[in-house]
Amino acid sequence: MKYPNQCIKSDGKNYLTCKSWVEKLEGARDEIVTRWGEMLYRRLRLYLWGSAQAFLSHEMDAYRVVLEFPNDSVSSSDESS
Repeated sequence: MKYPNQCIKSDGKNYLTCKSWVEKLEGARDEIVTRWGEMLYRRLRLYLWGSAQAFLSHEMDAYRVVLEFPNDSVSSSDESS
């Protein structure tokens, strides 16, 4: 069996994703509090702002790993099953 081609990428702008999510959360505050309560809203808000800060200060990071098997290795493994 052939090994897959792989790509490992640091997604350095994850703080922007967290920031976008928390801004949407804050925009929907009233609905969230009505449906699920103030405590959940506050937990999510704290989690997202904390995550954004951790990504921005490089205390936390996320990596994307992409594996792609060559076409011939997939077909040969299918034949053996």
